[in-house]
Amino acid sequence: MLIMGYVFRRFFSFRKKSKFIWPTFLGNGIKQLILSSHRLLLSLNLSNTGITGEELVGFREPLINLEELTLKSCLRLTDTGLRRFLTVCGERFKRLHLEALSISANKLAGTDTQFSGLESLVLKECHNLQDEGFCQILDLCGGQLKSLQVENCAVTGGGQLARFANTFPYLNHLISRSDNQRILTKDLTLELIKLSKDRHTLIDCATYSNNLLSDEQL
Repeated sequence: MLIMGYVFRRFFSFRKKSKFIWPTFLGNGIKQLILSSHRLLLSLNLSNTGITGEELVGFREPLINLEELTLKSCLRLTDTGLRRFLTVCGERFKRLHLEALSISANKLAGTDTQFSGLESLVLKECHNLQDEGFCQILDLCGGQLKSLQVENCAVTGGGQLARFANTFPYLNHLISRSDNQRILTKDLTLELIKLSKDRHTLIDCATYSNNLLSDEQL
């Protein structure tokens, strides 16, 4: 029984190294999958699927062992659907990867969800993700966040991040970049750096040269 349980956990743990991509789900397929294995899932990658989030309507069981969730190129995923996915993640949740989504993340406010153990947050190619949605995502993160990647989103900073200053004392890896100069501003980079108490956070800001970030600014 223990051996079968281990095999089952690994079978449904689809990490990047497996290079496995789910086929497009129809109907309640994803809901049935989660219902049948919600206590065993370690990593859930639903990239390139037709999920909307409506598949989780009525689902109340938390994914108590889930450590990683990847939602990439899920073109039908809505903001309400994103909220539903995040509300079923359990206390062991450590890594969230959102990429190439049309979400704004503006419907996360008011949720009781809190990811106290979240260590890695990737927000990439989400062109509708602006400051308000970004702040709502940060509100869900606990103080254990170590790595933050904001790449090619519509986040500008604009002073809204000031309330998060020194919120993430363990943040030691920051990626802030854009292929479009008008999207990524120097102010955003500076605001992101201030999220951590450690001013020596490893920074990867491809758009800017190091001389733009002086010691006085940090």
